[in-house]
Amino acid sequence: MTQVKCHVNTCTHWLSGQCGAGNIDILNETEIMPRSSEDTECKTFHRKEGITSYISSMDNVNWSGMASTLTGGDMNPTITCVVDTCHYWGQNDECHADAIEVSGSDAEHSQDTNCGTFKPKGVEE
Repeated sequence: MTQVKCHVNTCTHWLSGQCGAGNIDILNETEIMPRSSEDTECKTFHRKEGITSYISSMDNVNWSGMASTLTGGDMNPTITCVVDTCHYWGQNDECHADAIEVSGSDAEHSQDTNCGTFKPKGVEE
């Protein structure tokens, strides 16, 4: 499973650098196909705005991941990525990176976030 490091401290799923979401959706930020990480976004982003924002994001909580961290494990949410111009994109919108980094500290909207791991297809590791 792909590990996730998250820097989006304004998201309800952010837990000290880990993502508490059950699934992360990485999308194209615009209609054009991404050529850089700035052209991607974490659509799972849900801005912290009081208790009601946490309640409305409860449908996507990674309960098993949270339990795993209690015994020293990782959160490891699933990742759905539709950015098929990325080197790590796989069939069925699966991410094949060992780890991804989501950036967007102090984000207001999902468009303020990026998948920092994005690498254009054809670029060698």
